[in-house]
Amino acid sequence: MPRTTKTSSSRLAPCDEREPDFISASHQLTQKLFSKELESGVQLKESVLAKEFNVTRPAMREALSQAIGWRLVEYVPYCGYRIRVFTLGDLRDWVETREGIEPIAARRVASRGLTDAERKELRKLFEKITIPMAKRKDPNDLLRDDMAFHYTIVRMSGNCRFNEPGLAGFYNSVLAHHHRYLWTLLSYTNTPERNAYPDIESYFASTETETNRSHKLILQALETQDYLAAETHVRQHCSCNTKNIYDAIRLFGDESIPLDELENTEAMQRLLAQFGSMVSNKR
Repeated sequence: MPRTTKTSSSRLAPCDEREPDFISASHQLTQKLFSKELESGVQLKESVLAKEFNVTRPAMREALSQAIGWRLVEYVPYCGYRIRVFTLGDLRDWVETREGIEPIAARRVASRGLTDAERKELRKLFEKITIPMAKRKDPNDLLRDDMAFHYTIVRMSGNCRFNEPGLAGFYNSVLAHHHRYLWTLLSYTNTPERNAYPDIESYFASTETETNRSHKLILQALETQDYLAAETHVRQHCSCNTKNIYDAIRLFGDESIPLDELENTEAMQRLLAQFGSMVSNKR
């Protein structure tokens, strides 16, 4: 006899049937990794985390192992667990992942339409992006606001693969631990576009205007359910960041350089010397 009932129920069963203790440990660890309270390369002690999260050590160990699979944590023999040290290559993977996912997420959101709550949320995020750089105490705030806008669209898409913890963890960990380097690389990399301006102030003014225009086009396409325009505008927006990171890799000449060590390289010293006053004033 066909096992229709059994097969149907198994297909509808939740994917993750592990113990709640592990789920709690995994959730709390992920949130901790997303925060800025931990620096890249910091050691993670299983016993300390288990006590902090109020979970068993086996559950904590499983959560750490899962984080290794997500490439957020690494295990070093005789040293234990620690937060991964991201490299320029990881940064390239990050922007390429964004370029592959975000246009499709925007197309899906636009095709089914925004709810009133979603429209309000995106408009609020857009308004934060348009705050003039001159009024910001930290330029990294613009990058965080920008990423919040884009990641919200990914979340709203409802695509469970796009929103899986591993991918979300990679997204947020790179941003949380290396936003300072992202700002420098995305803003000061030696590109023909930047060199076309007479001075760095003119370049920033133009970039700010273009960034606001790009996000406005994305928001308008989402609100009017123009899914083709939404996909096109997001793809164009992401491709600019991808190009800048590729320029950065060529500039530094080695994609395996840890992001934390960029400032010690001759290439970064030349870059910061060229725009030193602007960097120091904007950080």
